[in-house]
Amino acid sequence: MVNRGHLPAHRLDRATRPEVPTWVRVRGVLEEGEIPNLIGRYARVKNRPDKNQFLYLIAPELAENANARNHEECSQALVTAIDKGAHGQFCPRRLGRRSPAGFPEPAFALKPSSSAADWAMNRNKALLDALMGANRDASKKDKLNSEPEFKKDEYCKSFLVGYCPGKTLGREVESLRAEFDPKSVIPPCNKLHSIGVREEFKAHKDYQKYKRRYEDDLLHLIDKGIREVEDKVAREKRRHTEGIAVMTDQDRLCEICGLKYKLRFADINVRETEGGKYKPDIHPESDYHKNYVKLREKQIEYEKIIKARSDGDDKAADKESCQGSCVERTKKTETEIGTTVDAAALAALATMTVAATGMMTIVETVATGTRTIATAMGTETVETVVVTVMMTAIAAAAGGAVMLGMMIETGVAEVRTGTGPFSFCFGRLHRFHVSEM
Repeated sequence: MVNRGHLPAHRLDRATRPEVPTWVRVRGVLEEGEIPNLIGRYARVKNRPDKNQFLYLIAPELAENANARNHEECSQALVTAIDKGAHGQFCPRRLGRRSPAGFPEPAFALKPSSSAADWAMNRNKALLDALMGANRDASKKDKLNSEPEFKKDEYCKSFLVGYCPGKTLGREVESLRAEFDPKSVIPPCNKLHSIGVREEFKAHKDYQKYKRRYEDDLLHLIDKGIREVEDKVAREKRRHTEGIAVMTDQDRLCEICGLKYKLRFADINVRETEGGKYKPDIHPESDYHKNYVKLREKQIEYEKIIKARSDGDDKAADKESCQGSCVERTKKTETEIGTTVDAAALAALATMTVAATGMMTIVETVATGTRTIATAMGTETVETVVVTVMMTAIAAAAGGAVMLGMMIETGVAEVRTGTGPFSFCFGRLHRFHVSEM
C-alpha cells in the first residue's frame, strides 16, 4: 500500500471534499511526474515540499523536504524504499546481496550527506591537477629529488609536444564506430592534458632529448592513422571495382577521412523548383572531417620538424668530422708539412666556422708586421695562418656573394696567442714550420 499524497486531515474529509486523492494499491515504482487519482481542478495543484504536501511522485522534491544535501542520490534511495513498500520485498531486478542476518540489503547504498561537498572538492582538485599538475604544492627541493611529473604514465606525452590526436579525433572515431567494427589505431585519449606539466617539461634540462622522443612517437601514430584511412579508401574502391559493393549517385566516399556516407534528399518543393535531388554536401564541415584534415596538416608539420632536426644532426656530425680532420692534419710533424700549410684543412675549418656562427667573419691581420723568408728559414718556427685561404673559404661559405682577396706580400701573418679568429676556432695555437714560400 502506497500513499500517493500527503495531505492535511481536513482535505481527507469526503463530506466536505468529495474530490480528493485516494489511496491506491500499486505494484512497482510510480513514474516520476505521474499524477494521483484526481479529477477537476486538483489535477493542476503542485507539490508543496516546504509544507510537506505532495500530490505527485517527484523524488527530488521529496528529498528536498528531507533537507538532504544530495537530492539525486536521496531520491534514488527513496524510490528504492517505495519499491520495497509496494511489493513487501525487493523486486528481483533490484535484489541485492543478503546481510549476515539473512535479510536482503538494498541495492542502492546511500552515501553520507557530505558526499556532494566531497564531489565538488574532488572536481576542483581534478581541474587544478589538469591545469597546474598534481605536484604543484611540492617544494623545489622535492621536485629536484623526485621523478619529473611529465614522465608519469597518467600524462599525455603527445600533448606535451603540442598535439594529441586522441583528444578529439579519437573520440570522434570511437563515437561513429559500429559494434563489431575493429577499433581505430588512434584510441580516445583518457590521460591528463596539463598545461602546468607541459611548462615544467619545457623547463627540464633534458627537454630536447625527450621532445625528440615524443615527437617521433607522435609522428609514428599520425602515420598509422593516415595509413588506416588510406587502406579503408582503397578497400572500398576495390569492393566497388569487383562488384561486391555498389556505389549509387547518393553515396559518397571521402578520401580525406575515409568515411562513406549518403547525401540527404532535398525537400520536394526544392526538387521541383530548383531541380536539385539532394541537399548540399555538408560533410566537409563536420568535426570528423575537420579532425582528419588537421591530422594531415600535423603530419606535414612534424615531418618538417624532424627533417630539420635531422639536417641539424648531419651538420653537427660534419662539424665534428671537419674539426677532427683539421686537428689531425695540423698535428703532423714539421718534416711532413715541409714548405706548405694544409690549405684544405684551413678552408674546411673556415667553412665550419661560418656555418656554425651563421654569419661571415672577417679575418683581420693581427700581426704587427711580416717576417721575411730569410728570417723564417732555419730552425725558427712562427705561429702562422694562411689568411688568403681563410678569407676565400669564408666568402664562399657566406653564399658566394662576396669574394674577398688579400694580397699577401712576402710573408705570413702571425696569430697572437689567445686572440684572433684562428686561435678561437682551433681552441689552441698550432705551429707550422715555414721553410719557403
